[in-house]
Amino acid sequence: MHQYTLSGKSLTLKVKKSPLLVRSVMYFFSFLFFALPIAGFVSTIVMGEQIKFGHFIMLGVFGLLGGYMWKISLWNTHGTELIQLSGKKIEYQASYLWFKGPHKIIEVDALEFSIVGIGYEEDNLGLLEIKSGEKSIRCVTKMPQDMLRDLITILEKQQQ
Repeated sequence: MHQYTLSGKSLTLKVKKSPLLVRSVMYFFSFLFFALPIAGFVSTIVMGEQIKFGHFIMLGVFGLLGGYMWKISLWNTHGTELIQLSGKKIEYQASYLWFKGPHKIIEVDALEFSIVGIGYEEDNLGLLEIKSGEKSIRCVTKMPQDMLRDLITILEKQQQ
């Protein structure tokens, strides 16, 4: 299975989905981080107790943790990276289904593609890195190095 799609000057890298059990646990805890503080806040109101400043702090802290966990869960399920290689610039954006990462644009002269090894050596995984001078974009999608070599060959032929 290819983790990339190349159509014209548009390259899409897809994250390999985590195991179902791992994703289920992550979604479950994301839900709990949102639901439990809200349930506690509502139960405080229903019981007629006084609302304290700590309730709002807990809602905020657990809301941020739940949002972060939700974003990671979506990345491990639907994560993609879109790279537009057009003329004198490269545009990069990561997508988490409902969230999008920052849109990066770099001006380029000549492109260099390389593989950055990641993880244990025997795993044979790497990341795609696109350089132009001192500027670079390092993708975060882990892919087998053989697949990356094939992709780099195609990209280099396309640049000529």
